Amino acid sequence: MSQKTEEEIKHLLAAIGREDKPFRDYVERRIKGQVCSLCGSTEVAYVLRGMPTLDQVLELLLLQKKIILGGCIVSEGDKDLYCYHCDLEFVRQKLNVRKEV
Repeated sequence: MSQKTEEEIKHLLAAIGREDKPFRDYVERRIKGQVCSLCGSTEVAYVLRGMPTLDQVLELLLLQKKIILGGCIVSEGDKDLYCYHCDLEFVRQKLNVRKEV
C-alpha cells in the first residue's frame, strides 16, 4: 500500500463518525475468514452492488480493498465476494464456527 493511500486511510478514519461503524462491521463480517474458491487466496473483498452514495465510509473501504463496486444491477444469485489474486467473483461460504460452552 502506498504512503499516500495510508495517509488517506488515516484521514478518513479520523473523519468518520460512530454512526458509520455498523456498515464497516458488516463488511468485516462478510469477508472475515473467507478464501477464494479457485486459488485459496485470502485477499478477498465484498462485492457491493446497486447505486451506493460515495461517502467517506465507502471511500475508506475501497482504499482498504475491503469492497469493490459490482455494478448497479442487483440480481438473485449474484456473487458476493471478489478475489484480488485471481480476479474471480464467488459466493461467500458459511464458516463452521463452534462456540465453546
